[in-house]
Amino acid sequence: MVENFLQKIEESYPQHFTQIKTILENENYHLLLNLDIEDDSKIKIIRTIFSKNYVNIFRTRKARELQMQIINKIKSYITTDYAKELILKFFPTTNIDEIKKRQNISEIASNNYKSVKDSIELVRTFIKNISNVKYSSLKRRNGVVIAFADDSLYSDMKNILSKKFYITFIESEHDIMSIDHYEQIRFIPGKNDSFNSLIEQLPQATTLLGTPSLEDVAPEFITDLVEENKLVIDSLYSLDSLIKLKSLPDKPSSTVLTKQKFSEIEPLIYSLAKELEKLIQSQISKAAFSGNTLMGVISNKKSLIDLLDVSSQEIIRSKKQEIMKSASDILGSGTSELFSVDYIGNVSVDESQLDLIKQQFLISQEQNFTKHKQLTALSAKELIENLPFVVEEVYGLDLFLAIGNFIFDYDLERPFISEKGLSFVYGRNLNITNAVPVEYYIGTAHGNSNTDNITVLTGANSGGKTTLLELLAQVQLLTQMGLFVPAKQARVGIIEELYYFSKNKGSLNAGAFETLLKQFAEINNDNSPRLVLADEIESVTEPSVATKIIEGIIDHLSVQQRTMMVLVTHMGNELSPSINCRFDGIEAKGLDNDLNLVVDRNPIIGRLARSTPQLIVERLARKESNIFYSNLHRSMTLN
Repeated sequence: MVENFLQKIEESYPQHFTQIKTILENENYHLLLNLDIEDDSKIKIIRTIFSKNYVNIFRTRKARELQMQIINKIKSYITTDYAKELILKFFPTTNIDEIKKRQNISEIASNNYKSVKDSIELVRTFIKNISNVKYSSLKRRNGVVIAFADDSLYSDMKNILSKKFYITFIESEHDIMSIDHYEQIRFIPGKNDSFNSLIEQLPQATTLLGTPSLEDVAPEFITDLVEENKLVIDSLYSLDSLIKLKSLPDKPSSTVLTKQKFSEIEPLIYSLAKELEKLIQSQISKAAFSGNTLMGVISNKKSLIDLLDVSSQEIIRSKKQEIMKSASDILGSGTSELFSVDYIGNVSVDESQLDLIKQQFLISQEQNFTKHKQLTALSAKELIENLPFVVEEVYGLDLFLAIGNFIFDYDLERPFISEKGLSFVYGRNLNITNAVPVEYYIGTAHGNSNTDNITVLTGANSGGKTTLLELLAQVQLLTQMGLFVPAKQARVGIIEELYYFSKNKGSLNAGAFETLLKQFAEINNDNSPRLVLADEIESVTEPSVATKIIEGIIDHLSVQQRTMMVLVTHMGNELSPSINCRFDGIEAKGLDNDLNLVVDRNPIIGRLARSTPQLIVERLARKESNIFYSNLHRSMTLN
């Protein structure tokens, strides 16, 4: 990484610099997306990283604009912001091996897209979900204390554990007393056995023996991420069922424990007490005790149950056992002292006993949850550790599917790399819907002579000359990006410089004319292969000198064997007598039934286009009943 680039990052984000530097050194660029800095800044850093790796072949603003048009078309298929920056990795390069490598990637991308084409919207939904991944959780456990009596483990773990828990080191009995109010205590023993026995007296304490791992001590570092990334994880495995993700490990076990609130349990206990009381009262009613008997029971506080026959007492005893078992199942602990029956058969719940059971219940539930978390953490550890790499693979997949979709929608084909020149058949400009296919060549891509390095393209207005120029640029750029092109049998030589001179759409301007001349003056050596595309450059100056200017430009470039140029002009007739280069023409063939010009958009190689004004005048004369058009048409026909 360039030093001044790192220096700027350090100045802008001093608190994040160490983390950013580590990410850059390990090339885990997608992790930048999780930094607590502005989104625009994250993208700017990523964009700068990728753009430093590739050469700049653009020599004019229009050339770069054409490149961005291509990039934006591909971006329209991309789901995630990060993958939209990954496309920068496909900026044009001059390295043929790199181009061929990218072409192979494009082939894979095309096949990947075809394999999921019918499910592409579902795939993109999964990718969108996955892009919301979290790599850290700030969720704290304020009710949990982790107490160490092992000084070595305490030193190793205290920094990371303190992010989620209260951490303490046990040096005395007082230290143990100071933590007995916590809902849960996780104790890592040392050499002092007396601490162990004291900790064991605390019902909310769990002792972790041996040399526990971080997952044993604090499984929440994994389970919190599993919980917060539930949609991400579900989407990963759903996506994997459609397109195999190489870095995705086997799916972890997904058993879910639900905490039960004790407030939901208490009514059940009281309901059981009422159920038992109802049975007892029913048995007493059946006995039909006399008034004297009842008065004697009340005065002596004897139990009416003891006066029942053996059969009724057995029914009550059996029901009480059933009720106590149900309560035990609900509470998960013994309930022998929970229910009490008075001398007349009323059943009550011992509140103090219930409070004690409540404490035991909550402690036991918390301990069971911790054990479950430990098992979950062990099962999910590999996934969480690999999550950054899996998500990076998904971002790459997002880009590849976009490239594949782009190839499919525009019917692109793999070009061949040739030594020099540019040629194709069935070429279609990406910016034109239902474009008429054309074929064209320049240079020696088809074994033509060197005089074909410079071509002058003439022809009808709206005939497709500018469209063809753009198509030539698109084929050249897409090839050097390592992508496929909108043409068949394309053969493309690699260039280091691309010039595109747009048509001047304003009034004549001395500044624009001077700028044009200076740009052509820069093309003054034969060391770099280049492609020059010029669209009616005569429009920047007066017609009286335009011919001489174009002649001078062509003479200047024609001696440079590594320079190719296609120049669009309406001055073909004026130029052809004095210039030794190839002239091509896009001609109007006539008028259709609606009196519109019929243009053959395929250039005729080696021939000037015939003038179209006569056809235009003919169209006007036939459409409009105007004596001026009629006389003008007659005059042109006679001449």
